[in-house]
Amino acid sequence: MAIKPVLSPALRRARRGAGFNIYGTLSVAPTWWGRGRAAGILVCFLLTLAPGLRPGVLFAQNASVFGYTGLMVVPSAEIADDGELTAGVSRIPMLYTNWHPNRRTVMWGRVGFLPFLEAGGMFVRPDHYIGGFGDRSVYLRVRLLREKGWRPAVTVGTQDFFAIKQLKWETATAQHFGALYLVASRHDTLRGVPLHFHLGYGPDWLVARTKMLVGLFGGVSYSPHRMVTLLAEYDAECFNAGLRLQPFPFLQAHLGLWKLKEVTANLAFTVHLQ
Repeated sequence: MAIKPVLSPALRRARRGAGFNIYGTLSVAPTWWGRGRAAGILVCFLLTLAPGLRPGVLFAQNASVFGYTGLMVVPSAEIADDGELTAGVSRIPMLYTNWHPNRRTVMWGRVGFLPFLEAGGMFVRPDHYIGGFGDRSVYLRVRLLREKGWRPAVTVGTQDFFAIKQLKWETATAQHFGALYLVASRHDTLRGVPLHFHLGYGPDWLVARTKMLVGLFGGVSYSPHRMVTLLAEYDAECFNAGLRLQPFPFLQAHLGLWKLKEVTANLAFTVHLQ
């Protein structure tokens, strides 16, 4: 017969707090102390991966609610840095369609590959949806010109490019976020405060069930503080406004109003692989 050790109440409490059970062996169930230590290790790991905590990267990581570099829905001509990896989650309204008219969760990721190329993808799942995981979408953006002097940066981008009519790769009913556009961006200052302008146009060349950025669109971002950016845009359908916070170079949070009434939110984490 095994003999169990007899421990004092004080020693039992101390061992439980350290993750042991009353018999001196490690407990399988996680403790609050253990969770706090794990969270601390994760934060330290992210700080290690963060791109040097240097100023100047703050505006290179601006993510829209769909992940691509931009404001809220409006894209910009800025491109993710080469080797920059960003992942995030967003909450959006039903946008321009009555397809499953519920709010949606967007899980997205993007990568900067080469100095002029950005690619990404997302899963969009409506609330209370029981038909599967949700809609899948990919995008590709190529910067044609860098900003130089008075010349703006220029980027061409496409999302759900499977829906381009000439390709005939997939039916229109399977595409819900089709977009094809050209956008220009220029940076300026207002009394020493960064002010960014974005203007673009999207042709109606897609056969997607739901299209975005068809027509003229644009926006402006104003950064009164290096951690705070105010956003205003017209996405070719409606006006949106929001606030972006970036307390650390690797962390970005955004809260906005689509159509100036529907709440959107976005949380993103960035690391540099180089």
